[in-house]
Amino acid sequence: MSMGLSFIHKYQVFKILIMSEKINFHGLEIKYLGPTNTRGTRIKIISHRFKENIIISYNYSLNCIADMAIDYLQKQGFKIVGQAETKEGYMIITNTFKGLK
Repeated sequence: MSMGLSFIHKYQVFKILIMSEKINFHGLEIKYLGPTNTRGTRIKIISHRFKENIIISYNYSLNCIADMAIDYLQKQGFKIVGQAETKEGYMIITNTFKGLK
């Protein structure tokens, strides 16, 4: 009889460890801002945690506003760990906790 843990038991132990670890992330909301009579297309990056937002120019060389935000944020030193779609745009998930400005 083996004293090792079965796959199912190992999975249950892993699941308990993951559920007991509360990992915090910094979510950044990304919105599309259409052109006006005086300004071109832009995107808005919002940090609700730090109550800050920035507006950056639309980058036509990239595919979507999420890619534009990720490109900008990575250049600012943010480590991106994921993204999700919302009704109005995207949510970029990072484990970097700093303001946008």
